[in-house]
Amino acid sequence: MALTHISAIDDLEPFRISKDIRSWMELTPGQDSPAGGLQPASESGEGAVGRGTSFPMDTSSRANDNSSAVEDGPNIALTVNGVTREAPIPTDETLLDTIRVRLGLTGAKRGCDQGVCGACTVMVDGQAVRACLSLSVNCTGLEIVTAEGLANGGILDPVQRALVESGAIQCGFCTPGLAIAARALLNENPEPTVDEIRVAVSGNLCRCSGYVKIVEAIGMATRG
Repeated sequence: MALTHISAIDDLEPFRISKDIRSWMELTPGQDSPAGGLQPASESGEGAVGRGTSFPMDTSSRANDNSSAVEDGPNIALTVNGVTREAPIPTDETLLDTIRVRLGLTGAKRGCDQGVCGACTVMVDGQAVRACLSLSVNCTGLEIVTAEGLANGGILDPVQRALVESGAIQCGFCTPGLAIAARALLNENPEPTVDEIRVAVSGNLCRCSGYVKIVEAIGMATRG
């Protein structure tokens, strides 16, 4: 059966993709976060959020995450998906807590919380890292990209599109981390071998599949 070409988020509707999977594809820099941390711009432009804009993170709640109440710490600035955000953050707070709770970017998943499953993978200065093992205070001045930041203007990244078109997404829990790991690989090596793809995603656990379609999808993404 021929695969349907998907070029934009709206094209995903017929695939009955879960709300959780759609969420990491739809959020883009400047859009309101699920946690309510970002406010829409007024008609006069006041409060508008764009690339390079600095605005406070939401510190009001943990947004039903599996962590304790938000605590204050030294004021730090993080650049996430092209937007600089500032907040008082404890020195022991992980990057996973910051992006999920304070920013409402829930593409990075809380899985093992020990750096083993890869569900929390994000890019930091182009490298795939475990957000659950990275301290936010150590990421100041670095470019952080989450799964929500892969799409550009509503157009899916080739990796995201290939994962959907090849049927490589199932429950979707591991998909954001896999997409980030794949994008980091392709940024460094645009034409990886099958073995190189397997090594790149070897730290991202998927309980639904045998990885065959995942590896195939990343190979498809190399062709745009």
